[in-house]
Amino acid sequence: MENFYHVCFSTKKEAMFRNHEDHVAFVNCLALALYSTNAKLYVDTEMSNHVHLGIGTEDPRPFIRNLRQRYTRHFNEKYFRSGRLGELETFCLKLEGHYHLLTAWSYILRNGMHHGICLLPFAYEYSTIRHIFKKAYHWDSIDTLITSRNEIAGCLPRRSEFPDEYVMDGAGMFVRECFTQIALVEASYGSPRSFDYFMTRLSSDASGEKWKEEQMKDNCGMDPITLEGMEALVVGGDKEDIGRIMKNEYGKFDDRRPSDEVICELIDKEYVPGFRRKSVYQLTDDEKVLIAKDLLNSRYLPADQISRCLVME
Repeated sequence: MENFYHVCFSTKKEAMFRNHEDHVAFVNCLALALYSTNAKLYVDTEMSNHVHLGIGTEDPRPFIRNLRQRYTRHFNEKYFRSGRLGELETFCLKLEGHYHLLTAWSYILRNGMHHGICLLPFAYEYSTIRHIFKKAYHWDSIDTLITSRNEIAGCLPRRSEFPDEYVMDGAGMFVRECFTQIALVEASYGSPRSFDYFMTRLSSDASGEKWKEEQMKDNCGMDPITLEGMEALVVGGDKEDIGRIMKNEYGKFDDRRPSDEVICELIDKEYVPGFRRKSVYQLTDDEKVLIAKDLLNSRYLPADQISRCLVME
């Protein structure tokens, strides 16, 4: 019997995605893991240092293990790295009840806004959000598709197995509509207007209480899902982090701050070659300190972001 789960895994001291190509590789790993384990994907969002997935399966453990192994292999080979990528434990919450499901899915899809990357959740690129009610929102369609199995195989690790219905976009990434249960997600939200409401409503004050009241209607014995509770459980957010996330829902932040991926790519392309290294993971501690000082003086970046992108202890 299929059950619904909210799955998340994270990295605390490094970036899991250092550029756009890493996100492409992850989506391909995700599609292949779903096919290999017969799991289903409903919603997903990939932040620079953690991943949120709404999946359906009898047992989530084979899927989680398959996906993490696939992407870790990609990341380690690309960046001359070794060892596990991310924290040992994977957050996995079983979801029961219509409103519990919608609340969890909405939490996943709104992550780009919550973490101050974009002013509206729909602007975040690495998510299912722009594929739900796509026609109603008039989101751009993909002009170029790769349908040849040989061409698709050439974009994947050797001996990757995938079904005939999987196709890629021009960047070599599997199109989400091929492996995500978009129709069921749309049916669950009901309409584009209802979906828009769930994506833009607040989590605090009276709106926050309404989220809880709706979930109590499910009568499934689960505690209501809240933004504060999920952030604390999933990514270990402290009170200051959670307060900032709550404020971000009002859109009162500067979204021009460069993302982790932009800073990582800057480090990988402009700084790492200067030390005659192939990867940030080959830099010495002293070399990392020199780069960190330059980034602080020239770009006024937050110290925690610099530390994360340079993989500093």
